[in-house]
Amino acid sequence: MINMETLKERLFSLLEKDIEFRLAVAGMLGFRDIMDRLERHDRKFNEILEELKRHRKILEEHSKRLEEHDRKFNEILEELKRHRKILEEHSTILHRYITTMEEEAHEVIAYRLREKGISVELSTLVLPDLEVNVYGATNDICVVGETAVRLGRRKIRELEDKVEILREKYPKFLRPRTILVLYTMRATDEAIRRAKEEGIWLLTATKELVSLPSS
Repeated sequence: MINMETLKERLFSLLEKDIEFRLAVAGMLGFRDIMDRLERHDRKFNEILEELKRHRKILEEHSKRLEEHDRKFNEILEELKRHRKILEEHSTILHRYITTMEEEAHEVIAYRLREKGISVELSTLVLPDLEVNVYGATNDICVVGETAVRLGRRKIRELEDKVEILREKYPKFLRPRTILVLYTMRATDEAIRRAKEEGIWLLTATKELVSLPSS
């Protein structure tokens, strides 16, 4: 059996003297180095693949969540469209109702005035920066009024403000005697009290809540 020392000496001798052997050994060592590098590269590549798989899974989860959000968002848009349609329908109904109420106010107030010996045609007065629900003028009398489903103090102030604007900007629409009138379906006790204090004629379709001032 050849001992290790002898084997080493023979190998070193061959490496020194035999060029082919030396090249063969060098090639084998280089190949081993290449293999080691390839193994490291394979390991890194597999790690990268695992990381890509993890990212792909996260991306798929995010995509699903985005799809769910899109679905819910579209549902909300559809619901908003439905509510908007309902609101537009209600607005149309309310507009028709208000228009009908104004027409009713014109008829009732004109009728009550005729009972008191005053004949005047009533309509809506529309100016560039002002709209009065009830207006009419004849000789030295004019009628200025508003309508409200439920009358409160705010509507009384609104009528007084509109009269003030007429005085300041459109005095030609006023007369020596101005009848202030409010037409409503229901009035609060506070509104009735305020109307009496301010000398405003207050009516419903069936009765006078506040009588027409004598002058």
